[in-house]
Amino acid sequence: MPERLLRIVHALVALAAISVMPPPAHGDSDPPWGRGVSAADKAAAQRLLEEGNQQFLANRHKEALATYEAAVARWDHPAIRFNIVRTQVALDKLIEAYDNLEKALAYGAAPLEDAVYAEALNYRRLLARQVAELEVHCDQPGVELKIDGDLRVPCPAVRKVRMPPGKHVVTGTGPALTTVARDVVLEPGALATVEIHLEPIGTANLVTRPRWARWKPWAVVAGGVVLTGVGGVFNHVARRDADEVDRRSRISCTMGCTDEVYRDLGLADLESRVRRSNAISLTALAVGTVTLLVGGALVVANRPRLYVRETSASVNVEDHAIRVALGVRF
Repeated sequence: MPERLLRIVHALVALAAISVMPPPAHGDSDPPWGRGVSAADKAAAQRLLEEGNQQFLANRHKEALATYEAAVARWDHPAIRFNIVRTQVALDKLIEAYDNLEKALAYGAAPLEDAVYAEALNYRRLLARQVAELEVHCDQPGVELKIDGDLRVPCPAVRKVRMPPGKHVVTGTGPALTTVARDVVLEPGALATVEIHLEPIGTANLVTRPRWARWKPWAVVAGGVVLTGVGGVFNHVARRDADEVDRRSRISCTMGCTDEVYRDLGLADLESRVRRSNAISLTALAVGTVTLLVGGALVVANRPRLYVRETSASVNVEDHAIRVALGVRF
């Protein structure tokens, strides 16, 4: 809700919250909104309404909402419903507020004071610009629609729901039928209609393809081969240099070499190179082996598999135009 509109609505709530009470029956001892309600339930609803009003004025909106709901459970009076609307607007529950507002206005102006009825009509105009509507159609028994993965609509059915503006997803699933997913962009105050019809799964809807591009797992395998080869080369170099250290030591140091002689003969540098080559060899062999195993697993996992082609559509509803984009996904 835009900030300016939110301030206006909250101002209306603050000014009017103390005035709403179930009005007299206007000379009718049994009006439609009071039929079947006992005097005890009416009295209990009146007490709960007054308690809720006090909570609302103290800005304890969650408590007030619970109290109003308890009151309407005893007596579903339009004036109590309208207090629920005010509280839900204060809590930014606009969808629920719109639904309760329709119930509050179900009997027109008769059960409400003139000022309250006028205020309720203002709320209707304000909320209508902040809430979108989505109507879904399906005509196939056994198919189930889901809106945003949560709201379920068993088919055949025509279902209209109020929703926040923005992007929503309608999916349809059914036994032996191709799944359909549609993106719907709802505009404030607009109605979007989505019709879902699922096609039977057939060979035209089945495709065989690998999970990734074929070269990718083999590139991992090739990397493992290269690393393993590098490890083997450095292992050979380390063994060759170690043999050279051993050979020179036997020739020049039959009685043992001092550190100075060892350095002069270049054996210290050669031993350092042996250690470095061994470290590189072990690291390359370990990483290469792991890479080979991973690459092999990826090659196996990338074997061609059977997928069902799913159709999708994007519906964008605006004030004067409807844009539809179709696509295919797997």
